[in-house]
Amino acid sequence: MTTYGYARVSTPRQNITPQVKALRAAGIPKDRIFQDKSTGRVVNRPGLNGLLAAIQPGDIVMCWKVDRLGRTFIECAQVAARLMECKVNIKALTGGADSSTPEGRFMLHALLAVAELETELRAERQAAGLEDAREKRAKAGRQGVGGGRRPTLTSRQRQHAMQMRAEGRSITEIQRLFNVSRGVAQRAAAGRETTLDDEDFKTPADRERLRRANAMLDRLEPRQIDIEDAIRAA
Repeated sequence: MTTYGYARVSTPRQNITPQVKALRAAGIPKDRIFQDKSTGRVVNRPGLNGLLAAIQPGDIVMCWKVDRLGRTFIECAQVAARLMECKVNIKALTGGADSSTPEGRFMLHALLAVAELETELRAERQAAGLEDAREKRAKAGRQGVGGGRRPTLTSRQRQHAMQMRAEGRSITEIQRLFNVSRGVAQRAAAGRETTLDDEDFKTPADRERLRRANAMLDRLEPRQIDIEDAIRAA
């Protein structure tokens, strides 16, 4: 009878080390711990395939939590069924799941169901939060906060960008003048960039930014200063 370990994370941002350390602390040698990283939507899992090729009837597969067996309840259940078909016992370091006993098998199925429910509830909360944010921004007539990128230019700045473009000024000049990305400059020059309104300037810092932007345009529009001078001043 040999004990193997299995560790899995779904994204590159997640850290697999705590799972591996817990399995090592349980007495499993490093060479018998199989790992899969960034499994997300990836069907091929080299770590799991290696584990399935190594196990023999009577062996034990240990994981940190049962939800590490797969990305969804169905996937976890399929992997668990596959292991048990090979007459391999499944044990979880947390939660008490142990397929070698009736109580442990019950706990295994219960924990898988709870893990699936938790995943679905989390997805529902995220979707509800995004929808609420979109509705709030839509009522205010603005983008951003879960519904897209927050605008960066005022309507007056957009109008000036369109005028500059009509005069033959380059997108690079517009970009430098307003200190925005090239994409924003291009959309502003074409009149397609969503603009800020008074509700977006609530803090003293934002109001000061608006004051400086308007002061610069007050001098630019009647050509009291050159565009290059305005860029340097900005």
